[in-house]
Amino acid sequence: MLVVLLGAAVLGGCGEEGGAGGATAGQTAVATTPVAIPVAGPRRPPMPPGQIEARFRARLAEAGVNTRQPTAADVQRAWEAMYLFAAEEPVRGTIDEEGDALLAQYGTYSWDGPETFEIDLTRQVVFGEAGDDDIFQLSCTFTFAMTDRLRGIEIDNAWSMDFPSLEAFYPKAMQMPGFVAVRESGADPLGFESSYGGAG
Repeated sequence: MLVVLLGAAVLGGCGEEGGAGGATAGQTAVATTPVAIPVAGPRRPPMPPGQIEARFRARLAEAGVNTRQPTAADVQRAWEAMYLFAAEEPVRGTIDEEGDALLAQYGTYSWDGPETFEIDLTRQVVFGEAGDDDIFQLSCTFTFAMTDRLRGIEIDNAWSMDFPSLEAFYPKAMQMPGFVAVRESGADPLGFESSYGGAG
């Protein structure tokens, strides 16, 4: 796959408090290796909303992502698949430019068991009047065993709608502290989950 490399260091923490251009309180700049930005192909005709989940799962398969026993390499393949899916395949009937966006997020959670670290890219599409029943999310989540480094990372998120373009959003999302820590650890995920449904 052809990629473009972005070499600049990016401030950690792109969430709502810190904004797209700076670190949140208590966070420091994260200098890391360049992030590969997948080169998107031409935009396809808008797909019906009912095809979103199936089309994304086809993308994962084409990218060679092992969804049953994912490895560290599968994590980056999945992120690239989600980015290209959003860049190349619009959804029919979404509202204005904020009606189709990517959300990068991560944090420490305990779901009736040991603490784990979850890292996620979600595509949100909004239809109609933008009420609760009009918002749908396609999530792509990997879960990791807890480490001291991961435990010290605060929950954070960033929306593509806060950036000039998906191409501007993607490398900065990948250099947020949670994404960097997982990538640099080289650890295989404990599991993978992808789902699509109403967010209201």
